[in-house]
Amino acid sequence: KLYRGGRIKREFYGDIKESRRKLICLFVVSISLLLISSNLLVRATIQLAENLALTTTFLGMTLTSIGTTLPELSVQLRAIKNKEYGLAMGDLLGSCVVNLSLILGLLSVVSPMKVETSPLLTLLPFLFIAIFVVWYAISYKKKITRFEGTILIFLYILFILEAFRVI
Repeated sequence: KLYRGGRIKREFYGDIKESRRKLICLFVVSISLLLISSNLLVRATIQLAENLALTTTFLGMTLTSIGTTLPELSVQLRAIKNKEYGLAMGDLLGSCVVNLSLILGLLSVVSPMKVETSPLLTLLPFLFIAIFVVWYAISYKKKITRFEGTILIFLYILFILEAFRVI
């Protein structure tokens, strides 16, 4: 069930009195930097794959995915610091849904992709187990504790070890 509304904490968002022109400029600069950095990230990943004799799929599901997740992590840490747990969980789980459905769907519509199955088949069991752990904790315990957090971190470490074994 999705909820709307709720209170907005003024101290979380700081002073919202910014001029429109300044906000538009910041938006344009931010988007420009994002486009430039994403281009650099793709080029660097391809070059690294060639230099290390690794597949771009492997680097995408290990190294690049961490880099693209860091901005989300900073949002979630800020939200948790401000005790906005709903925002942190909403951003985290919403991002997963957006990436797996909307982004993958758009990319496939724009340009159907050939998929290297071996590395991705390694990833899927870990993804399903992580989803189950989160689903169980939310459904039955109504919270994610240090225990589930430890399981998820351990699962990620196992995934990385397995990913390196597969290459």
